[in-house]
Formats: sequence, C-alpha cells, structure tokens
Amino acid sequence: MPTHFGLSFHGFTQQRDQPLAPSPSLSRCVTLVTMQWKLAPNSDLHWRSWDGEVVIFHPASGDTHILHPLAAEILSQLEVKAVDVAQLAAHVAQTFELQPSDELLRQLEQCVKQFADLGLVIPVESHE
Repeated sequence: MPTHFGLSFHGFTQQRDQPLAPSPSLSRCVTLVTMQWKLAPNSDLHWRSWDGEVVIFHPASGDTHILHPLAAEILSQLEVKAVDVAQLAAHVAQTFELQPSDELLRQLEQCVKQFADLGLVIPVESHE
C-alpha cells in the first residue's frame, strides 16, 4: 500500500499504519531545521503526476508514495540541491503563497524527517 504525504493547517498528516512520533525537543528542532538535506544517493525516483496528485516510485525500496503537491515540491527541491528546512520554508512560502511561520517550519521539518525515515533523503555531512 502506498504511503500518503500531506500537509494541512492543523499539521502534517499521513495515512500509514504507524503514528507520527512525538514532537522533538526544541534543541533537536533547531538542529533539524538548520541541518542541510539532500536526496539519498540510491533514490533514483520515478515521478508521475495526474490531476494535481503526485506519485513517486522508489526503486531501491520498491515503495510507491503518494505526495501532496507541497510534499512533492519539498522532495523535488531536495533532488536538485542540498538545502535546510528554513530554505525550504522560504521557497514553499513563495511558491504556494503561504505566510512564513513557525508552524510551517514545524510541518516541513516533520515532512523531511519522514522522507529521511523512508530512506529518500539524508542529512548532508558538514565536510561536504
């Protein structure tokens, strides 16, 4: 069954068997927000889009994921270059005409964390 990614005004939502992890401590949030992320080296993603719905296939895992357009934009940005969550938030806010906010940062951080948990993205080492 494919994984669904979406964002809502009430926070990140996902439809999977596993519940979301509790929010990390403030210091961990700051670390995840300022850490740069990029697409994992083994993530030769196959993208398809129909009527505003985006589906990706990750050959390395054999998994298919259905992405909300905002989550798709996040992943497509990480496919282009390494960026931190604050940079993603600025890009997403401009692209989707959203107000930059702490809530947007939190949602994007959670999205990036879930992409990392799935092996789609990795943190960039400081020496890169």
